[in-house]
Amino acid sequence: MGVVVGLALAAIVFDDEDDDKATAFKPVTTTLEDVIEDPDAFEGKPTVVSGQVREIISPRSFTITAPGLLGKELLVVSERPLAAPTGRSASRPILEGDLAQVSGNVREFDLATFERDTGVELRREFDSFVGDDLTERKGDPAIRATAVSYSAGVTPVVEPRSAKEIVERPRDFYGTIVSLQGRVTDVLRSGALVIDDQVLALTADLGQGRPKEGQQVRIIGPVRPFDPDQFRPDGDRLPDDEIFGRFANRPAVVAQSIEVER
Repeated sequence: MGVVVGLALAAIVFDDEDDDKATAFKPVTTTLEDVIEDPDAFEGKPTVVSGQVREIISPRSFTITAPGLLGKELLVVSERPLAAPTGRSASRPILEGDLAQVSGNVREFDLATFERDTGVELRREFDSFVGDDLTERKGDPAIRATAVSYSAGVTPVVEPRSAKEIVERPRDFYGTIVSLQGRVTDVLRSGALVIDDQVLALTADLGQGRPKEGQQVRIIGPVRPFDPDQFRPDGDRLPDDEIFGRFANRPAVVAQSIEVER
């Protein structure tokens, strides 16, 4: 497999004008499983919980999980923007696979309530081709985070030699985060990119920095099997269906970071 590199993680803890007041009580430190299985026991209590980042929804919201929970996860919504550790952009302060410790209050999730309490619109910004919308999480346990810290260490990132290597040996890359360099050979109407005519890069977070055909880019994100049916809401045809058919059941990168190389 390609070279393994690392991204150093710095602790990210929010300053709080009410720190003195916060020392008046001791937050409950518990396991992620306990919160997910019995959220009522922690309702409204200051709680500290740790887990592995599973899905990035926006720079202010993500989910964490733990081994053995069989896909169960806890939604985290930060009261404040997360500071980016060294080597990451402000729009992508966290990556899948990061180990995070979260402090805050456990609440039953309601989008309107969380938006009111945090003062921001909590819309899905990343990974729009997979996962659900936040409105579908109504009633799920969630934690409104007053502090988020990343454990000391690194998040391993695999650097394949080329997009072709991912295609030829997909099982070596599934479930890992890659840092892939390549040339954009097609920019699709759906927002997906084709890299070196080999791999799809799925992202909806291109904004003003949308890469152009022919540009060299570096993409960081997890590798997953590509299934076009995952994001057909009603089985309708999509603008890029013909192209997507070529990449069905092949590895794709869900882009968490895209940088155009100068």
